[in-house]
Amino acid sequence: MLNGADLVIANGLGLEGFLMPMVRGSGRRDLRVLRVAEELRKQGVSLIEVPGYEHHGHVHGPGADPHVWLGLEEAQQIAQVICDTLCELKPEHRQIFTQRLGEVCERLRELKKLADPLRETTGALATAHDAFRYLGRSIFGSDYEDRLLAVRGLHGEELSPAEFTKLVQACRQKKVRALATEPGSAPTILHRLQESLGEKLAIIELDPIETAEPDPKKRFYVSPDWYFTQMETNLRKLREVYKP
Repeated sequence: MLNGADLVIANGLGLEGFLMPMVRGSGRRDLRVLRVAEELRKQGVSLIEVPGYEHHGHVHGPGADPHVWLGLEEAQQIAQVICDTLCELKPEHRQIFTQRLGEVCERLRELKKLADPLRETTGALATAHDAFRYLGRSIFGSDYEDRLLAVRGLHGEELSPAEFTKLVQACRQKKVRALATEPGSAPTILHRLQESLGEKLAIIELDPIETAEPDPKKRFYVSPDWYFTQMETNLRKLREVYKP
């Protein structure tokens, strides 16, 4: 699969443990690997440092939160990094690369306009795991940490009575207005939370956009619209929950 490639684009920060064995297995010493999140950090972009994070039931150690693509500002910076690298590799195509960059950034600005009204809202969002910090920072601003609450138990883990009681207390303290599950998670605990909180809280599904639906007619191909479609859907769901 890598034999005809000049560049492999990855997120980095530990998300693609499978990648380097594949690169080494290709025998391509000239194959360049661009880890976009790590490149952002080299350029001085402020990544979100975490003591540890949960990812589909697995707890990862401290370091930078890798889910940078969910931040609207970070997504523009990622697009710029990719464009710069492509222009370096194929300078004869610089014009088309920069044109595409402009188109991507314009679509991201439209998403930002959709997200902006959320900054004026109140109340926290309880999420399936810790994937949504960058999105939270984009939509809630500098106090995003006070408005996000990661909920354990959405991937089948059992919570003790004491853990569940602590979770209910945290939801009340942060004035949670919505409970966000994600594709593939179990919503049972969310219904328990609804009952325990005694309030009508919305349960919505937010997509962390970690996977995509491939085009059935093209192998290893995903529509360029996938990210924008999923992100717009996420934002519209949040606007519906937080509308006055």
